[in-house]
Amino acid sequence: MKDFRCPGCDAALPIPESARETVVCSHCGGSVLWERNTNNQNAEIAAKQDINSGVALCTPPVRLHFMLVDALCASPVVPLDVFDNVEVLSEERYYVPSYCFSCSAQAAFSYELGVERQRQKVVGSGSNKRIVNENYTEWTPQSSLVSVSPTIFASGNRRMTPPVKTLYATYQTANLIDVEELVFPPDCVTMNYDYPVPALFGEHVKPAVDATLANQARTQVGGRNVKDFIVNPGNVQRDVTRVLLGLYRITFRYNGGTFVLWVTGDGRQAFNEGLPTDLSRRDTLAAMEKQLNDMGAQHASMNQKAVMLSVLTCGIYWFAANAGGLKRERITAIEAHKSAISAYKAELDSVKNAFRARKGILKGIYANITP
Repeated sequence: MKDFRCPGCDAALPIPESARETVVCSHCGGSVLWERNTNNQNAEIAAKQDINSGVALCTPPVRLHFMLVDALCASPVVPLDVFDNVEVLSEERYYVPSYCFSCSAQAAFSYELGVERQRQKVVGSGSNKRIVNENYTEWTPQSSLVSVSPTIFASGNRRMTPPVKTLYATYQTANLIDVEELVFPPDCVTMNYDYPVPALFGEHVKPAVDATLANQARTQVGGRNVKDFIVNPGNVQRDVTRVLLGLYRITFRYNGGTFVLWVTGDGRQAFNEGLPTDLSRRDTLAAMEKQLNDMGAQHASMNQKAVMLSVLTCGIYWFAANAGGLKRERITAIEAHKSAISAYKAELDSVKNAFRARKGILKGIYANITP
């Protein structure tokens, strides 16, 4: 489009830089909604960047709305009035050019394996000399190999590294669709590659692969008694393909604070960048958990004292019976306090369930959806 004209008086209007904006005519005062037709532009970007698959922006608003409702329950110290007072401000849509690293890695690891042994030794001297059994740990050097074949998605755009890493790092390749099936909404933003593969691999992918190797090596060792456990840097072979990953960025406000929820294009995963916090609920929960820890420590201390006293009062059955009764009372009190903490944490879920039962809708841009 070379010009943009007012439908009321046919006067030329300035073309906004944003993809979607209401423009007011300076001649007649009429308003018109400008929407840039970026569908072909975004598709051309994908083609130029040699992308042949991805994750579409295909999550309906009602699904995004209720993902936000669920996300608001991620912390037990969110205010209980959050569903009535949150306002959803905006929903931004992005296609993030990314890489899919199909890796094959192998690493050597070593450790010392401890085996419990028993041996005899002579103690004392003269007429007091005797032979006793002694337990000891025999340490033997061990080594082995571990191999893994992880698939890791990483953002090719530096700005989008955190949300892509959190939501897509271990995404299943089976869920990718052909690039020709991707839908490019008029107001979505398709970003450019600005993260070179060597730097991206060294800073994000290689550390993730090494961590996977280390975890697998630990799994191979199992619960055996080991020390000096060392996993050498892995030898990683990689096959890299380019993909386009859809992301929603939902901004919402509560009590003057602004927060963000990121959602994958297909609505499978979400994470928040902070949530509203009720300081009173936070402090109350912290006090309850501290009291539980104190009760546990007191219980352990009393058990230890009871063992010592039962030795000193050997044969006095009255003490043993009463000590057992006191122990049961402490355990009952601890379990009751745990239940109280669980009930306190569940209060927000109860509020959410009531909100959904009455088909509640958050204020803001989703106010007109039908649940």
